Amino acid sequence: MNMLKYLRSRNLMSRTYTITLAPPMLPDFHDSTLEDLAKGCPFLQSLDLADCKHVTDQGIILLARACRQLQQFKFSHHDKDYVENLQKYLDIPCPGQVTNTGIANLSELCKNLQYLDIARCKHISDHALFSLARNCKALQHLDISYCSNVTDTGLKAIAYHCRKLQSICFCDCKLVTDHALFTLARRCKALQHLNISSCRNVTDTGLEAIADHCKKLQSISVCKCKLVTDHALVSLAKSCKALQHLDISHCPQITDTGIAIIVDACKEIESINVSGCILISETGIHEIVLALPRLKHLNLDNLNITDASLAHIGGSCHSLETIQLHSCKEITDAGIQAIALGCPLLTGISISSCEGITDESLASLGYGCRNLRRVDASGCDISDPGIESLVQGCHHIQEIIVNYCSDDESITDDSLISLARTCPDLRYLEVSDCDISDSGIACLATHCLEIRYINVSYCCGITDACLLSLADECTKLERIDARKCKGITLDGIYEIKILLPKLKILYC
Repeated sequence: MNMLKYLRSRNLMSRTYTITLAPPMLPDFHDSTLEDLAKGCPFLQSLDLADCKHVTDQGIILLARACRQLQQFKFSHHDKDYVENLQKYLDIPCPGQVTNTGIANLSELCKNLQYLDIARCKHISDHALFSLARNCKALQHLDISYCSNVTDTGLKAIAYHCRKLQSICFCDCKLVTDHALFTLARRCKALQHLNISSCRNVTDTGLEAIADHCKKLQSISVCKCKLVTDHALVSLAKSCKALQHLDISHCPQITDTGIAIIVDACKEIESINVSGCILISETGIHEIVLALPRLKHLNLDNLNITDASLAHIGGSCHSLETIQLHSCKEITDAGIQAIALGCPLLTGISISSCEGITDESLASLGYGCRNLRRVDASGCDISDPGIESLVQGCHHIQEIIVNYCSDDESITDDSLISLARTCPDLRYLEVSDCDISDSGIACLATHCLEIRYINVSYCCGITDACLLSLADECTKLERIDARKCKGITLDGIYEIKILLPKLKILYC
């Protein structure tokens, strides 16, 4: 039954609703499928085609002609780095591309468009933005991140004509400068969310204009904006009291002084990312903790902090839900114990590449943080007993990453068996370069039926039998990373592709 017949059989053609495509449908979704969908849903208001890489301008035009009431459209490509290694063997076609032509037709025919996400559509330029500005006056959200051909001119057109804009993201648009921010600030005073990460030509001057005019700003990300300094934070502190989310990661000129000023002024901040800020010390972390006791999300990756900072966090931030501590080389089990005791609402933690972390940290987390869903302990000095202690207390883990823990058989099948017995909701597992075998994977496959992604790369004990176990039991599986697994053959790959044809496999 094709898409059009299905929609008719369900009596959906006269309703207004939202459609989001689940990942297993994406490889087979082409222009012709989109045409059937559009004809079957003329009153469609919201459509999410993220990562539907076979859809082209023709499909977008057919959609626009049939669905004039469309208000929200997502067509971003967020999986740019994951390329199926067997493409040349399995005859998988190259992804389609959407250009200015497709977006121009969409904007001309769907004038009520309010939400548009076309991130990583690399052929999009100012011409698409001119069409949007001319036709879609009600636009409130626009994401053109990684559209490297976009310039100040296109963004100025959006700012002049889309006065209702509340959220805009143009990460890594390297041609954009402060001039675009000046116009956005003056024309879009309702702006609440701004993401300009990796815009290398943006400076304090542009951000000062945003702060002066966009007083409703709730979130801002200037990650890797290397020209941004404390002066920008001072401007935000003066005017943007409603700020809730702040990402200043990898801004090399931000210091403890700027941090102290903004956290003291903006008491509503619940998420802050200062990872990779080389001038932020434990003094700055202490200022964050003292000023923001209701903090929920904290990213301290790659900072030179010690257990003293973690003790401050555990002693004050009792509402903390996630903390990132990747490559914080000086922290030890004592610091993680302080977090575990003081942050019982924690749902996610990364302690990867922290050389002072052992099984004791996992035991502390298992005892104190029963709500944990995500744990990344890659490259730590952990072993099977640590995993067992963790899952004894944390039965709701959905994602666990313990790559590169192969020294002295640290992580073996015993860890997989512990996970299988206690964590039925597991969806994401990475055990790259660990001493696991087909037996452990078979046990996991039998009990963890929700698994979507598994990384067993560089695991010498994995063979084709592992793939068959997963294919037989884990029907929701979407991806496997099996690089450098010497026991896996092309025959095994073909066999699992027959059982799960939409599965993505990385193998070489």
